[in-house]
Amino acid sequence: PRSTLFPYTTLFRSSAFVREKEVYALFVKYVRETGSGRRAPITLESILSFVTGASEEPVLGFRIPQCIYFAKVRKTA
Repeated sequence: PRSTLFPYTTLFRSSAFVREKEVYALFVKYVRETGSGRRAPITLESILSFVTGASEEPVLGFRIPQCIYFAKVRKTA
């Protein structure tokens, strides 16, 4: 199966990369549960609409590749 959303991660093998990989795996699990109907009333269409603003994927795909960007959170004192 082809993925519509790709993770945009930090440097390979860094501690942030490991955490981002874990979070992305949880997101993929959530999407699979949604697709199988175990997360009602959330649907795959509602996730796609939230992420892209489109209710369905265009026939030729999205012009700009869709990705999940992990924002850096800075701890303040």
